[in-house]
Amino acid sequence: MLYNDIEVELIKLIKDMNKKIVFGLMTASMILGITANAQNPNGRAGMVQNEMRIDSVRVEARAELASSTEAGNAIRTETRAELASSTAAFRNEVRQLNTERKMMTASAIASSTAVFREQVQKARQELQTKREEARAQLKVQLQVIKDDQKKAVVERLDKNINDLNVRFTDQWSNVLVKLDAYLATTTTEASALSVNGKDISAVTAAVNNAQTAIAAAKSAVEAQAQKNYTITVVNEQTLKANVSDTRNSLNTDLRSVKDLMLAAQQAVINAMNELNKIK
Repeated sequence: MLYNDIEVELIKLIKDMNKKIVFGLMTASMILGITANAQNPNGRAGMVQNEMRIDSVRVEARAELASSTEAGNAIRTETRAELASSTAAFRNEVRQLNTERKMMTASAIASSTAVFREQVQKARQELQTKREEARAQLKVQLQVIKDDQKKAVVERLDKNINDLNVRFTDQWSNVLVKLDAYLATTTTEASALSVNGKDISAVTAAVNNAQTAIAAAKSAVEAQAQKNYTITVVNEQTLKANVSDTRNSLNTDLRSVKDLMLAAQQAVINAMNELNKIK
């Protein structure tokens, strides 16, 4: 649009200049004719000479008009070249900015992912120490149980409950890493559309909501990864209830984290949908 406006104004200016030049030269030719007639009112030779002067002025006017037209064309060509060069430079700058944004986004994702995984891994190591202590404590408590088979079942259930927690937290950690990547891609594409004049306010708001939801889910997963579930044995009569209580405690905690994971997933989907609306 800017290029077309400049070209239209340039053409208009050249036309006005040509009109002024032609009008001035024609006026001059008329003055010369009138002057010649006044000096030689009855002379045939004077009239011929006057016509020759008029023809000469007309030729000069045409030459001047042609010269001004050529100058105008040269200006237009030069202006087009300058605008083309400026446009190409601007586009290259935009491409460079988008590339830098992508690199920064990718770096931020890698950094966030590395920090999150490091925190989960640290929680795993701390939990390992807790588990060893809990297993030793459970063996002591199981001494009140006379049936060795029941002891073995309780120890196996204790291990299975905690292994299940590890599997869920590992799976959720991987999902959160992927959600981060999807959200980063959405942000990068939105930035590119913004450069082209698209309104990305709705996308930005959805991305912010998704980032908040992902952060909440990460905190919950990190906390869940640190939890240790130990069956408390009181006596043989309450053994079944003790195992059930520990299992129910795990299920309740996992449901809470699952709700936050689903909220984070839906928030990312909402951001992607907002982006698709303006593509």
